[in-house]
Amino acid sequence: NGIPKRLIDFAGNIKVTLFAPQDLELVTDSPSLRRKFLDTVLSQSDREYRRAIGSYEKGVRQRNKLLWRIREEGLSRSHLLFWNQLLIKNGNYITDKRTELIDFINNKGKCHLEYDSSTISEGRLEQYKNEEVASATTLVGPHRDDFVFLQNDRNLASFGSRGQQRMEVLYLKIAEMNYIEEKTNVKPILLLDDIFSELDHSHREIVMQTLNSHQVIITSADEHNLVDIKDKDINLINL
Repeated sequence: NGIPKRLIDFAGNIKVTLFAPQDLELVTDSPSLRRKFLDTVLSQSDREYRRAIGSYEKGVRQRNKLLWRIREEGLSRSHLLFWNQLLIKNGNYITDKRTELIDFINNKGKCHLEYDSSTISEGRLEQYKNEEVASATTLVGPHRDDFVFLQNDRNLASFGSRGQQRMEVLYLKIAEMNYIEEKTNVKPILLLDDIFSELDHSHREIVMQTLNSHQVIITSADEHNLVDIKDKDINLINL
């Protein structure tokens, strides 16, 4: 109604799990996609995480500007102290919650993730102080985090087949739903964006098993992809 609203006040009000074709690239593509996955899940289940990640990202931007001024203008390093403490406080909270989520997935899900966390502390900032000034970039902290999918102790990005990678992402999304429900006591809405065109019959069956216990919204460009759910209680909208 024309009244400005902050994203932090809106995020998490309606809890959803989105499974889209591009999610299949979580295994092989940029670490930023995997960090975004962690942030999306945790922001829905933890208001403090939403606040911490917003404050941390702002702090990194401001600190990088100061590092540039230290390199280019000879600004005193003392100007970094406030931002160092802000990043350490919020960064440690982010790392703790990401660790908790990945432990949940590993212990209660069917896929296995190895968390490559970049912890932030006064000691690590001191260790990389010269390199940070030279690059004008904050080199440690959760904005450098990553995780990999493992199967039999091998990285699926390098050694897994396309089918194995799809299966792991499917199990990851199911674990995401279970985590949100456990933390909030609310079943998330499952959004399936044209995903059946990307999955073979056995993978579709796994998705089908979740339909009876969640509210589900499915999009598809081909009605034939929905043949397996025609006998279920659905409302079909043709656009």
